[in-house]
Amino acid sequence: IFWIIYGSIALILSLLVLIFGWKKNLVIKNGGAFALISLVGSALWINLTAELFLDFLALIQVASGLPLTYLSLTILAWGNSMDDLLVDYIISKNGHGSMAVTGVFSGQLFNVLVGFGG
Repeated sequence: IFWIIYGSIALILSLLVLIFGWKKNLVIKNGGAFALISLVGSALWINLTAELFLDFLALIQVASGLPLTYLSLTILAWGNSMDDLLVDYIISKNGHGSMAVTGVFSGQLFNVLVGFGG
């Protein structure tokens, strides 16, 4: 029941912004209200997605028997590295190979130093 209520509130807020956002006069007059509705709707969608992700990880934990902490950190590391992979691939395809290699090492070094407070 949580998913239905939460998802319907997020969907209603998103549809309100979509429907009334096309009219520029309304957005100009009620900019603060549109910003607040958009902020709340975005926060609801992010929370809903995170809850779904954690439930999916719990399902994988039950199926595989691996600890939830291990699964969470592995998926977090993959998610953290996939954008670096995509960006470095595009940079290398554009002919900047040395910049891509530098990006491979500097991105991970930055994550370690900032993450561990180095």
